[in-house]
Amino acid sequence: MNQYTCVVHGMADLEAWLYAVMIRPEIHAAQSILVQIYTDRPESGWPEHLVGKIHERLPTAVVVGMSSAGGLAHGWSWIDTTVLALTCFETTELVVLDETREAGDLRATGHHLASRIDAISGRIAGILLLATPTGLDMNELLQGLRSSVVDAPLFGGCAGDYRGLSQATIFCDDRIFHQGIIAVVMVSEQLQILQNSCLGWQPLSREMTITHAVGNRILTVDNQPAFDVYRNYLNISGDEGFFQNALEFPLLVQHDSGEQARVPVAVDDQGGLQFVADIRQGQVFRIGYGNPDLILDHAQAMQAMMEAFVPQAIFLFAGTCRRLLMEEDTDLETRPLEAVAPTAGGYTTGEFCGSLQSARLLNSSLLGIGLREGPPVRRQTAALNTSGQTAMAALTDPYRHKRGRIVSRLVHFVDAVTRELAEAHTRNLELAQQKLAIERSRNQEQERLLDMLNHEIKTPMSVIRLALGFDQVPDSVRRHANQAMLDLEAIVNRCLQMNQLEQRRFTPVLQHCQLDARIEEWCASLEGKDRLQLALALPSPVNVDPLLYRIMFMNLLDNAFKYASAGSQIRVEAGLVAGSVNNIVLAISNQPGAAGWPDEKQVFSKYYRSPGAHNLTGSGLGLYLVRNLAELLGGSVQYRPLEHEVRFELWIPA
Repeated sequence: MNQYTCVVHGMADLEAWLYAVMIRPEIHAAQSILVQIYTDRPESGWPEHLVGKIHERLPTAVVVGMSSAGGLAHGWSWIDTTVLALTCFETTELVVLDETREAGDLRATGHHLASRIDAISGRIAGILLLATPTGLDMNELLQGLRSSVVDAPLFGGCAGDYRGLSQATIFCDDRIFHQGIIAVVMVSEQLQILQNSCLGWQPLSREMTITHAVGNRILTVDNQPAFDVYRNYLNISGDEGFFQNALEFPLLVQHDSGEQARVPVAVDDQGGLQFVADIRQGQVFRIGYGNPDLILDHAQAMQAMMEAFVPQAIFLFAGTCRRLLMEEDTDLETRPLEAVAPTAGGYTTGEFCGSLQSARLLNSSLLGIGLREGPPVRRQTAALNTSGQTAMAALTDPYRHKRGRIVSRLVHFVDAVTRELAEAHTRNLELAQQKLAIERSRNQEQERLLDMLNHEIKTPMSVIRLALGFDQVPDSVRRHANQAMLDLEAIVNRCLQMNQLEQRRFTPVLQHCQLDARIEEWCASLEGKDRLQLALALPSPVNVDPLLYRIMFMNLLDNAFKYASAGSQIRVEAGLVAGSVNNIVLAISNQPGAAGWPDEKQVFSKYYRSPGAHNLTGSGLGLYLVRNLAELLGGSVQYRPLEHEVRFELWIPA
């Protein structure tokens, strides 16, 4: 297998090259000859003129090509000219298929092409696919191709043109297609093919989401017209020059097979963006821009892979935006490949990559296709090393390719700023969410407090209102009214205490005191003191905060009076914790009354009251206060029920 490349500026160049090629013995011994043409010359009839001249000298050659935004030959980029690549196959047969339907179901077109490929006998080693970018939904076409029973490598590109995508063409022999597909099927037992692609584009903007897409059209992004992305971020107009201006800024989309670039080709009247490759609703993307350093790193990796494969020819398909981005540095990523094998190709509006059953269309990538018939045979080492070193030497020259280095630093700068802004946005969002959660919790808290007050104050207020209705208040009514006033006072006090606790207004003030005497004094003032059984064994004095201890003690005792069975005894025990001289324990026990046993998982929760307790006045705050005040003092309170008694134990350092 041999490949010869020519850059044609006029017919004289072509005739001289054909004359030189015809004297080579490989041409006459070849099983088949493939001639690829990549041209950016706009003259009408130029492709037909080229093909006619080639067929005069090589009548059996398969000639295919496409319009492009520049050609690739000998590792260099060429513009305003035509690149020809002649590949001689020693053991490979070529079968050319085309589909020229201008309308209809493109998936069906892909199915039809797949069935024609399946009908070819022999081992299909690879397929070169050329297509026009407009008028055809490439995703639908590739979906149809996946119906093939063959899983051979598929590679190629979509045509391009400086004058606009509507002028892009492909051609096979003397036929020109403005909408169509050409497939060159390579049938061989010996042909080996290696595909490798690299992108080198990195995200610059924040993440955005495709919120409405139909087919290959994005209608809205983040629920705004899709074109706003290019108008607002890049100041690109939606006129005839949109495609050329947007080329360097593809959307980097999170795809099933990884991050892929997608270049919009047009803007519709509703602000929607049209694409050649597939793009789906719900996908997340960021605007991308090429990083020259990253591009060259990927190019060196491709060179290493090709060197290991040892190809005899390399086909190249490069996204047009790469040349627009790199300008005079463009050749730095293609020249090293010429050191591996003869290179040829063109700049495309999309690059086909994969296999018949997993084909995908890339954008903005460099696609390298290594071809080899038979076992690997290395070229002369000296030639390989010299060319590679010459191409790579330019990377270390401090006075050359300054633009690429400046762009790399600007890309890095913008990326860093974007990351900082994204992080700041995330932090602000988190703070806003936290503030919202706190506000929501506070509102819920207020609703629960108001609900509790509304429910619990009704009963004592009704009793007081009843008492006020008598001219002379009976003793029984007076007692109920007094109790109702005490209940109201207790609810208000607990609400105030809860507010003080949550506003962190309680500051423990420890002092030495006779705690057992204080407990006896507190109990003696209670109306139900005759029901209390005191068992106090506390040393004197102890070091506690008597005010906070009284709040905790009275809440526990009030809880026992309220929920104990009528007339039953309530035990109050206090003493040192066994084995400790610094901790005291207070235990209050009572037989459960009509309200029953509390739920041990909720008993200390704010506003919790057992279902059977709602006929009694209460706030559901007493045990909540006890628990939090105990923790404030470095202690704890626990619910430890006995077989026949409800029991709470308060542990406090002394």
